[in-house]
Amino acid sequence: MAEGDGLANMVVEGDNLPYFEDTLTTTADSDVPEPINATDWTYKMGWLCPETDPLLDTSVSWNTQSPDISVCLQKSLLIWVPCGFLWVMAPFLIYRLYRSKSLYIPHTLLNIIQTVLAAGLGLFAGADLIYFATKESGDTVDVLDPIIRGLTWLLVVAIIQLGRVRGSRNSAVLWIFWFVFILFSLPRLYSQMRREIDSETPSDLTEVISNTLTLVIAVVQWVLAFFMDAKPAYIVGEGPDDSTIPCPETTSSFPSIITFSWFDSLAWTGYKRTILDADLWELNPRDQSATVAPVFDNNWGPKLKAANLTSRGNVDGGEVVIETGKKKSPKESLSIFLPLVKSFGMSFLLGSVLKFFHDIMVFIAPMLLRRIIAFSEPVCEGCTQSPVWQGILYAIALLLVALFQTILLSTYFYWMYLIGLWTKSALISALYRKSLTVTAESKKGSTSGEIVNLMSVDCQKIGDILPYLNMLWSSPLQITVAIYLLYQILGASVIAGLVVMIVLIPVNGFSAAITRKLQVKMMKQKDIRVKKMNELLSGMKILKLYAWEPSFMQEVVDIRNSELKILLNIGYLSAAISFIWTCAPFLV
Repeated sequence: MAEGDGLANMVVEGDNLPYFEDTLTTTADSDVPEPINATDWTYKMGWLCPETDPLLDTSVSWNTQSPDISVCLQKSLLIWVPCGFLWVMAPFLIYRLYRSKSLYIPHTLLNIIQTVLAAGLGLFAGADLIYFATKESGDTVDVLDPIIRGLTWLLVVAIIQLGRVRGSRNSAVLWIFWFVFILFSLPRLYSQMRREIDSETPSDLTEVISNTLTLVIAVVQWVLAFFMDAKPAYIVGEGPDDSTIPCPETTSSFPSIITFSWFDSLAWTGYKRTILDADLWELNPRDQSATVAPVFDNNWGPKLKAANLTSRGNVDGGEVVIETGKKKSPKESLSIFLPLVKSFGMSFLLGSVLKFFHDIMVFIAPMLLRRIIAFSEPVCEGCTQSPVWQGILYAIALLLVALFQTILLSTYFYWMYLIGLWTKSALISALYRKSLTVTAESKKGSTSGEIVNLMSVDCQKIGDILPYLNMLWSSPLQITVAIYLLYQILGASVIAGLVVMIVLIPVNGFSAAITRKLQVKMMKQKDIRVKKMNELLSGMKILKLYAWEPSFMQEVVDIRNSELKILLNIGYLSAAISFIWTCAPFLV
């Protein structure tokens, strides 16, 4: 592989072991075995950086007591990753801002400072570009770095001003961007300060000052992103009613939302005293039926009109003939699945992405723990233990992974339960409107009790299943990755656990089928009970006149006892399933 062609130049030395060789002096008569070298490799990008400055060099950045990173890495990946994130998310953010119902936030001290600081970062990037462009020893990466940063700071200024015009009081994208930028800038600052103090070849002082000021401004910007801007001057659809307490979630910053600190006031009130009706907040406009029901109706209405009807144009006469379909009845051809997907599918997809990243992080923690164990116990005689800073790095990474895993899982369940609430509200709204317009002939086919059950029970079950619907792909993914990782450690012994899991699959399917049958029986009994209660209430005068209260009460009690027997069987079955799946990990 030729050097300078932009491909990786790999240099491998020794065996693949997580240890490195200290500077030792050995003799031929020494009884101490020679330490084994760790794997050192380099990756060069000749078109971007000089040959003497590889992108990655593990002998300098990992297998050493004093780690350092190359200048090429500092000015390429450590800049490209945070800036690339902002450029990727910018189209989605701009689209969301243009759909905002809030308009125009006046100039405040917060947005003025944010704009001035972002413009100052652009000036620093421009100065760096001029400095390195006129420098004789400048390389491609030296010029590309300030160009990318300058364009990114212009984008930040545009996002801040567009958000102000469109009434966005806080930006989650900018908060994440500043946080990632700070994390990726810290190694660069460490390397430059280390070379300035300890190295025989100090770094460029001008560049150190520029990068330090850039990092300080980025930290200030990140701190400012914790605060909310002023209230927009115009909000489409906002009424003058101030009788209710608005939901604080709508006026909370992104950190407050992901940590749920906006809920602290109500929780603290409930801790000190009983919560009253006056303490409850108004429902978030995003979650109100007036918001979600029209979205579903726009997708459900065309399906309802097109049910069992096909439109064909007559080219000769210019007439349109409506013919009744022959294949399916109207009841068979209608389905709420596609309208629900069109209405809330993108929100559900966002939750699935959060679930995917959470599942990946589930396996990162055991891998880090394994590295910590290997760090504390050398596995070869004569090999020196890994540097202390690697153990500290593993411990910090383990803490951060657990933190991000908790945030992702809590955000996922909160978001999925919101989608379940939207689905339930949209379906109840559609059922209620249909019950008001149904004809007298159609009412003969269903009782009011059945309609009430559809609105109260069935819609609730559809909303409850949504948070766990992602388990259809999440469970196989977790099982596959877990088996692979266990196979790397245990070898063929993991097959025994896999067999146990396979045996439990039909057991789970059998129990689910029985549970479904019991649920159907219970719903039928509930329909009978509700229908009987409606008949009793509507004929209460006759019942009182003939003193039929005891006999009819006994009928209702008998129906209720039948329900309780079915519920008892469901309870026994649930206990058995819980016992089996509690014992399953020990069997595996």
